[in-house]
Amino acid sequence: MPTFDLSRISEIDWHELIDGTPTLKINHGSGTVVLQLPGNVNVADRRWHRLDVRSNSKEVRFTLDRCSGAAVMEMEGLGSWLTTEDHSSCEVTGVTPNTDRHLNMSQVLQLGGVNEDIPYIYPQLQHKHFTGCIRNFIVDSKLYDLGSPADSQSSSPGCLTTDSSCVNMCYPSCGHRGRCHGEWGSFSCQCVPGYTGHQCEEEVPEFSFDGHSHVHYQLASPLPARKTWVQVLVRTRKHSSTILTLISKELSEYLRLEIFQGLLCIFYNLGDGDYNVTLPTYRLDNGEWHEVLLDRHDNEMTLKLDGGGGQREVSGSRGRSREIIIDPSVVILGNSFPSAVNKSFQGCMRDLRLNGRYMPMDSQPRDGVSQVSVQGLSLGCSSDSCKRNQCSAPFTCVDLWRVHECRCPPGHMIRVNGSRKSCVYTLCATRPCHRGTCVAQSPSKFTCHCPEGYRGRHCETPLAIYREDVGLSFSSLFAICICFMALLGNIYCMLHIHH
Repeated sequence: MPTFDLSRISEIDWHELIDGTPTLKINHGSGTVVLQLPGNVNVADRRWHRLDVRSNSKEVRFTLDRCSGAAVMEMEGLGSWLTTEDHSSCEVTGVTPNTDRHLNMSQVLQLGGVNEDIPYIYPQLQHKHFTGCIRNFIVDSKLYDLGSPADSQSSSPGCLTTDSSCVNMCYPSCGHRGRCHGEWGSFSCQCVPGYTGHQCEEEVPEFSFDGHSHVHYQLASPLPARKTWVQVLVRTRKHSSTILTLISKELSEYLRLEIFQGLLCIFYNLGDGDYNVTLPTYRLDNGEWHEVLLDRHDNEMTLKLDGGGGQREVSGSRGRSREIIIDPSVVILGNSFPSAVNKSFQGCMRDLRLNGRYMPMDSQPRDGVSQVSVQGLSLGCSSDSCKRNQCSAPFTCVDLWRVHECRCPPGHMIRVNGSRKSCVYTLCATRPCHRGTCVAQSPSKFTCHCPEGYRGRHCETPLAIYREDVGLSFSSLFAICICFMALLGNIYCMLHIHH
């Protein structure tokens, strides 16, 4: 199946498959530039493929499948560095004619075909309609929901040619906790974080790291030099620590996934200097479980937190080197390597996956992964803050996971007099709210916060409410990315965008 991933597309773009070969046409008002991949490239092969278009409004780059199959040669020496890569079979570049950089008008975006009822002529197009499947449509980092278009015709949610592979005897092929990726006549399963097994039926245990801990893994086979994919669940209150370290045999090149000053960060050196990418805004040191994901392709690093998207995701591609030969005998979880400076992780981790491999935190070898050494780990992720910290009566201790808080009994509020705190009786102790939560403003004043469906001073009046289904629609589940699977050799995709 071919997939079609589009990003950073601007102005007027026409995308076609001509006899199976991707073609891009761009016009800024002063002539059309045509970029076509070599004629021996045929993506009408019933496989998913990805297309990227990157433009600065003058120079345009048209790339197939991220050039993941291109051969890279890197030569490194004392004070020198050289890399060569042949992109002739997967990428074409061009420059739009004359000096026009923008088209000063707004038009509709059309995907998978053109609406011929719109009064517009398309002389540049040989083919005006598409047969196949499309997903992951991204423009300037914005993901478009293909399940909610302004207008559509002859399109339906999902991909009928592959969806049937994800259902076995009317039961999901990957179980209820697995994401099924359908292929032509086959499928693969990716379990949601925290679960594993053939049908994602096994819950992955949690492990505590005591702050002087690590797990040293050895892999039976090497990792790819140009791609690294890491996913793990973490829970911590420590502001800075190391999650995972990957390093070359010479110890000069590395990938180090860290929590740095509360933020998710990747530090790396692929042979041409030290760089880092940080995900701002969202902190990991708040004691809650977070899903952490690193996706590296060549020197492009993408960090995602809790599913990514919006401000929970960031990408960066600093440096020129694209490869790192990771030593499969030195994969360190929970600490840096060499460990001259202790950056040990303190908190809990669960369900580490490295390039699709499940990395066990217990001592059982699995998926070609074994443990060389383990230190400072224990099963579970409990907290005993209230056992180690006592609150003076009448305060009671509340465990907030490895920190505690002394609170007044229900129906009381804290009164502060200088450095002295005391609990004061309030009317909330009489439980005046029939439903909802009582919040005391003073010993004699309170407010009832009513739940949905009730109102009134004491939440005593029921309301008739209509509940909509808050789950994802079937179309939303499949509007995750834009790719196309071509059934025919000729397709069309047109974009009219004005910034």
